[in-house]
Amino acid sequence: MITSIEWISVLKSKVSVQSDYAIAKLLGVSSATLSSYRTRKTFLDKIVCNRIAFLIEIDPKYLYVSTHYERAQSPEEMQVWMSLWEAIEGPQLEENIRENLDSKWLMPAVRMMRCMA
Repeated sequence: MITSIEWISVLKSKVSVQSDYAIAKLLGVSSATLSSYRTRKTFLDKIVCNRIAFLIEIDPKYLYVSTHYERAQSPEEMQVWMSLWEAIEGPQLEENIRENLDSKWLMPAVRMMRCMA
């Protein structure tokens, strides 16, 4: 499932912007808020999900489901969101995104986290 950090990276790639400051401004949030997404202190809210979805030209339901999955507090809750992700064909979208975007969009820290999992 695509994480908040990865959605921001997808957006950066789509709009050809590398600066967190510029992305924060584009999303209408502060740099501190963007930083809190990166450190997983907070997660994308509905308004930010809508903005990202509009800018990367996808249905916001994918962002809603993935951010709820990130917020889930129990394995059972995570399973509910994973089932919904599969029902809306999230894995196919994720595969398409990963295939069509340059591998640079997947930040080194995220690659490291995936290797450790």
